[in-house]
Amino acid sequence: MSEVPFDKVVLSCDENPIFLPFIPLVAKAWHKFFPEVVIELGFVCEVDPKNGLPLDSRVEQYMDTMAKTSKINITFLPLVEGVSPNNLGKVGRLIVAAEQGDAVCLIHDVDSLPLQREYMIKLVEQRIKDTMLCVHVPEVYGNDPFGRFPMAPTTAEGYVFKRIINPENLSYTELINSWKDLRVYDTNESINNKPDPFSGDNIYFSDESLLRVLMNRFREERLAMTTNVVRDVANIHYDWRNCTNIPDRGQWHTWNREALTTGGMIEANLLRPGWVYQEDLQPIIDYINED
Repeated sequence: MSEVPFDKVVLSCDENPIFLPFIPLVAKAWHKFFPEVVIELGFVCEVDPKNGLPLDSRVEQYMDTMAKTSKINITFLPLVEGVSPNNLGKVGRLIVAAEQGDAVCLIHDVDSLPLQREYMIKLVEQRIKDTMLCVHVPEVYGNDPFGRFPMAPTTAEGYVFKRIINPENLSYTELINSWKDLRVYDTNESINNKPDPFSGDNIYFSDESLLRVLMNRFREERLAMTTNVVRDVANIHYDWRNCTNIPDRGQWHTWNREALTTGGMIEANLLRPGWVYQEDLQPIIDYINED
């Protein structure tokens, strides 16, 4: 039996050229450190309702090549009227995870990747079966156990995601439409909001805010159906403030490059777009490409 406490890594995105080019590198990183794990990708595009494949044959060919070369499973998710593809690209991973049955699914980002194995195993192995792992950051999100938390690396069995994300077994379009015009805890829960958090009016879409709404529909049960942990685990400190062991787009030049090959770095939140920061990203790329 594998020591890895999750079976699948679930990612999602749309055709946004800022994120899409990262997928092969991110997939290679997950395969490098977790060869036992399957990668599932929810990809948002125009889909032919007759066969479920992209309407644009160029997109279909590109994704088919990516699936084979990057060894990932791809689920095509159609556009929905009135909803930005960027927003659908955020929630696609939740929807795909909810269809994975008994498999334990770890939600992550297409612009982040692991740089070692130990940290994620120790973090996720704290999860109790049949619950959702919620990795809280009290300094940023507060101490409310019913509040928001970072989407990555939220982890649970597929059927746990299903119960939270789609308890009424709605169709994809029905489910997305049910998330329109939500106003429960803040202004950012509605999936038909603007996708850009820097639009200036503070009304944009946050998948973290949406997930809080969906989980708190079970508010009386939420503590029993979640495993709440913080980012530090065992003897590993996740230095999110200074980013000394996390190459992070917010403070990229503070991490120790010598520690990269010795397992001292935890994960990378990649500078984007990649073509602008190629030189900065190259040490990470070289490390992932090492045999």
